[in-house]
Formats: sequence, C-alpha cells, structure tokens
Amino acid sequence: STQSTWDRLIGLLSYPAIMLLSPSERSWITEGVSENVRGDGRSRLDYRYFSIKTGVVAHANGSARVKLDNTDIITSVNLEISEPDTDTPDQGKIVCAVECTPTSCVNLDQQGVMNLNAQLTMELEKLLSESRCINLNDLIIIPGKQCWSLSIDALVLESSGNVLDAICISTMAALTTSTVPTIEVVKGENENQYEIVVSDDPFDAKPLAANNVPVCVSLFKIGSYFVVDATDEEEEVTTARVSIAVNRAGEISGIYKNGIGGISPVALNEMVLAARKIGLDLIAKIDDSLRPKLSDTD
Repeated sequence: STQSTWDRLIGLLSYPAIMLLSPSERSWITEGVSENVRGDGRSRLDYRYFSIKTGVVAHANGSARVKLDNTDIITSVNLEISEPDTDTPDQGKIVCAVECTPTSCVNLDQQGVMNLNAQLTMELEKLLSESRCINLNDLIIIPGKQCWSLSIDALVLESSGNVLDAICISTMAALTTSTVPTIEVVKGENENQYEIVVSDDPFDAKPLAANNVPVCVSLFKIGSYFVVDATDEEEEVTTARVSIAVNRAGEISGIYKNGIGGISPVALNEMVLAARKIGLDLIAKIDDSLRPKLSDTD
C-alpha cells in the first residue's frame, strides 16, 4: 500500500566527503543530465555493463565478484552452526557486514569511511530482512538449541559509483550459488545429549533456498531529474538518492532514501516505475550470467 511504502522510506544521514569537482564541472554534469546526455554518453536510465564471477572465495559456501565499470565488489557467504536467539528459537540468523577498502573511497576521511561501512551494512541488512528472501525457519537445526548462522560479507575493492547496487548484485549471485552442507544429528544416551555431524564433502550439500533475492536499483536526483547507476562524479552533485528493492516478480520490497534533497510523491512514483523495469532487466542479466554455473551443480 501507499502508506506502508512511505513507512519504509527511510532518511539516512549523508557521510562526509571531500569535494573533488569544481563549480563548472558540477554545472556541466547537471546540465548534461537535464539534456539526457551524461558524461559517458548514457541516457538518464541507462545502466553500465557489469560482469559476474562466482566461486571466487575458497572454502566459502558461496561467493561472487561483480565489476560494474570500476566498481569492484567481492561477496562471500558462510554458514556456521550457532545458537538461535532466545526470542526466535525456531529461526536461524543472517548477519551482514560491508567493508570499504581505503582505495575505494579516497574522497572520504576515516570517520566518513566508518559511517559509509555502517550505512551500507544497514541498508543491505534491511533489504534482505524486509524482502524475506530467505526463510529463517529453514536455517534451524534443533529448535531452541542449534541453527545455521548465515554470514554475508561484502568487500568493496574499488568504486566508480553506485556501490550499493553492485553490492546487491554480488550478494544475489553469491546467495543464489550458495550450498548448505548435509548434517546429521546424532542423539546421545539421554534426551539432552546430541552431536551434530557436518559433512566435509563439498558435493554432499544442497542449494541454499534463496530464490527471491531482490536487486537494488538506486536513483540519484541531479537537478530536477534522476539517473540510475550514477558514476562517482555524478554522486557528488546528487542531492538525494532513493534505492528501491525489486524481486523477480517485480514486487517492491523496500524503499530507502539518502540525502537532504526532497522527493515529491509524483517523482517517487516515477522512480518506482523506472526501478521495477530496470530491476527486472538486471535480474534477467544476472540469471543469464549464472545459468552455466547453476547447470554445473544440477
């Protein structure tokens, strides 16, 4: 509903950045966007080419590396046996962490990097939790005692803009190709004794049930217009960013706002329509890239 959508529209504080562009450069970018011709020749709604490589982290349950122009992300998925939280004894856990290397954010001071890591981590966690793309009940091993803890770690190696979208593409690829080891619960002599035996055979595993992981489509307001897949220079003249989570059914599972610029309801509706179309196109491209890998595991 409209109300629930607005309830999920979250304003986040901008992180401090060192200004790199001159006034004339900022004006040139803004004027180009108004004419629907961006600095690299794209129109306002054109997305850059991206590549995906999976299985890049040894011993991880799933991993992927995404390169979106010079934005370079590695995401790994790891499963560990843990104890469920006391308030959710029948559910496993998902823990996210995003870390930006110093070379990926040279225009930020140390505090800015820390803020950016926290912001990206929070946005990734909210995107996954609100989309309910992973059934936490499937991660339980022994109710109230043992569960799988799913750790999603994203490392930003380089950035040429649009980091959150690239993280989400990498996360989707890593989760889609992740596997869960086969386990056996061996009971002891009494009811409270048990042993969990985890298979060390990498082929003795099943795919992680994560079939509806959303992508994130971020739209950046520059002047009176918005663009997708902004470059780092375009991000510097952006007054507001709206990131929209879209799943393969075209459903919107989250809307997240960053920046001090205002977004009217009419503009937001236009952004949602654009994000849905672009999100479905991104998912189709991700599926095409992963199809050979998924066929090998069948």
